[in-house]
Amino acid sequence: MDCEPGENATTPYTLQLLSINFVERPVAYGSDVQVNRATLQLNVTYEIVDAKCCIVIPKRCIQVERDLSIVPNSVLGTEHERANVQAELYQDAATLLIRQLSSICVTR
Repeated sequence: MDCEPGENATTPYTLQLLSINFVERPVAYGSDVQVNRATLQLNVTYEIVDAKCCIVIPKRCIQVERDLSIVPNSVLGTEHERANVQAELYQDAATLLIRQLSSICVTR
């Protein structure tokens, strides 16, 4: 997200989400050599800038992960479970972000 000075004149600080990405890593294989368990990881990188676009809090990364069971013969069930796990990861990341932000003291 680009910031132009004066754009956020009424807001003293802006949280800029620099990147959000998912990574899926297989962690267990069945006897048929198909993945039956994977780890889903969500990475969120952010920074905080002031109204003049000066970086107040430099880049920080939040990383959360959860396991996903994969049933090779149930593609729709696995996709539904993957969507649920991704939603939970977003919730985990939001909770962690709020915790991190509440512990930051910004002086003017």
